[in-house]
Amino acid sequence: MGKKQESPTQKVNQPAYRVSICHDRKKDKFFLLEEALEKADFWEIIQKAWKSSKLAQKKFLILIKPDLNMFDINSTTGTDPELVEHLIDLLCQKGFSNIMVADSPGDADLWLENRDVLILADLLGYKFETPGQQPYDIVNLIENLIDGVFPKGDPLFGEEISEHWVKANFTINFAKNKSDEANLFSLCLNNLIHVLPLRAKTYHYQHRLDPGEVATSLLTHISADFNIIDAFISNHGSQGSRHSRPLETRTMIAGNHVLLCDWVGALKMGLDPYASNIHGAALKKSGLPENYQIKGDLNVYQGWEKISPFLRDSVLKRNSIPAIQKLSQPWLQDVNTEYFPFKQVYDEQINGIITPLIKDIDDHPVAHWMMIAINYLLVSISKAQKAWQVMYNKDQLYRKEVGLGVDLEKFSDEDFEAVENYVRPFIQILQHTEPDRNGIKWRYIDESVLFEFSKILPVPYEDFIEKVEISQAVQMMYDNIGGLVVPVKKNQKGRVIHQAERDIYLPQPNWMILFDGKFIDVGKIECLKYKPDQREIWWRTVQSQNDSADFDDGMVQFAKDPGGTKITIIARQKFALPTFWKVVNMDFFPEVKDALVSDAYLRFFSRTMANYEAVWEGRKSAIGKTFDETYGENGVAGLPLEVEQLKTLLSMFSGVAKKWFQRNNKNSSIEEVGLDEHGYRHFGPPSTENDSVRSFFNDLTNAIQKDFRLLSGSSNQDS
Repeated sequence: MGKKQESPTQKVNQPAYRVSICHDRKKDKFFLLEEALEKADFWEIIQKAWKSSKLAQKKFLILIKPDLNMFDINSTTGTDPELVEHLIDLLCQKGFSNIMVADSPGDADLWLENRDVLILADLLGYKFETPGQQPYDIVNLIENLIDGVFPKGDPLFGEEISEHWVKANFTINFAKNKSDEANLFSLCLNNLIHVLPLRAKTYHYQHRLDPGEVATSLLTHISADFNIIDAFISNHGSQGSRHSRPLETRTMIAGNHVLLCDWVGALKMGLDPYASNIHGAALKKSGLPENYQIKGDLNVYQGWEKISPFLRDSVLKRNSIPAIQKLSQPWLQDVNTEYFPFKQVYDEQINGIITPLIKDIDDHPVAHWMMIAINYLLVSISKAQKAWQVMYNKDQLYRKEVGLGVDLEKFSDEDFEAVENYVRPFIQILQHTEPDRNGIKWRYIDESVLFEFSKILPVPYEDFIEKVEISQAVQMMYDNIGGLVVPVKKNQKGRVIHQAERDIYLPQPNWMILFDGKFIDVGKIECLKYKPDQREIWWRTVQSQNDSADFDDGMVQFAKDPGGTKITIIARQKFALPTFWKVVNMDFFPEVKDALVSDAYLRFFSRTMANYEAVWEGRKSAIGKTFDETYGENGVAGLPLEVEQLKTLLSMFSGVAKKWFQRNNKNSSIEEVGLDEHGYRHFGPPSTENDSVRSFFNDLTNAIQKDFRLLSGSSNQDS
């Protein structure tokens, strides 16, 4: 009997996306890699891509992106070089010989030597020729940059990408299977982020830009064609990206969809794929493909150690502060300094003190809870500083750079034009509302606040509208800390008549920051009207990325008036309240609530009017400072003020700790032996024997205090 043939229906319904999981305790890593590729239909996928390119096979360019985030030879925090070279041999055996290995420098290049891609690859064991004698090139993804990859309105708009990646005919994302203290797991998506060229990746792609939006943009525009996860020897535990803690999982995962591979990888770790902030955002935005197949066992790896929820929470809060995260990277990273020396002496000194204490936090509860306590201490100090800035020193806040976040394809011209009719009923209600004691017309409707505020500026109307663009009227409002405006349609005179906008404001009123009040983040569609003696912008909120607003709809009108220019603002707003104010229901105290609402809106819109006047006068109206887009790219230390403040803080903390231990252990002392030729201070043993724990911490705090005294310049010795 002949082989049964597939029906046409079966071929049509064949899954477009596949992930294979290959595990065998008796097979070596090379066999498992080959098996994973076969089961994921890798060879069919690459053959199809080659034939579609219509290129000669020897010109078909394949680019492999491994994880080079390693800080020692044979470390388990990055992709095994032998597996990468074996993959190259397999490709060459199939006739594909035009192959490159590529990566870009990361944060460590800012504070360690020998992190250039070519040097790093050489130190880690890449031979530039495979065991099968196939030569291959290693390229740096910060070279040959080209623009135009990301469209306007995308969070990465204007970001350049290496031509090596963009013009490769087939890209392979070869990630490492490892845990991560902040995101719980670090797999294909995290490795893909390193395609972006800027070295200070944490700073740019987690602070300057929203990491979830960055991930979504990458998946949409420059995703890999195929993905492999090296899980033969995995790296698990609380610090999977920083310290080698190997676990023999003897598994290979392969597939042609980034999120689907990471989905499988997370499940194998016993984790919720949505629990990662980056992956959760990408999954909610893009989702898994509709037509996919998973081949293999999804059982959790035996012996896999997860990060504790307390530690992860403290890490997330610590990492939300750019200055603290910048300092913590070199101080907490386990590094073989024989191959990767520190660029700064003080980084090496502090790293030498801290890493031995936290290296085994999974095994030692005291070290585990000490790390959590330090994280929360730094967070508490930073939160207090941020609250002060929100309320009293706004120019020290960083402005938010975001993508539009609004899917413009969902909205037609009729939707934009309908915004005016949506808002007009509010105007009718306000016409029959009496002004309050502050002269503001306002009232409640459906648990939101409806208000009107007007002011006449003694400025000629024609002069005012020439300098103050109506399309930017919402962006100019007080406490705007970032956002983006995207024109959608213009009239015959070139004026914008339809646009979409995303605005981010400080918590309202500002003192809500003391109760963990959210920054207000709203996406809007807008319609603009131009008349001889007035201009208007009408807007309607269509989404709030952080669920901070149910309503933020309204209009701004610039109109000619005998007294100059009359500005009228009408809006309906309902913002999310912090938990405390949900519990303390102010509806039971109407007089107090009304006074708070009226005073808050009077303050907000009086200052908004001042912003319009400032723009007319040519002065700055925006609050906050922008992230330095050249940060770290030319060896600049960056964030000098915050770093110096933190050094001072840690110095004070070490001094207080020392006094406490001295008071509880008066007989313990430490003597300085001297300063060696490399700038290291050496200390002798305690003069008397006493409790070992107290003696250790007394000596440690003494050493830290001396080091920071040296850094602050109070010592005559030059470090």
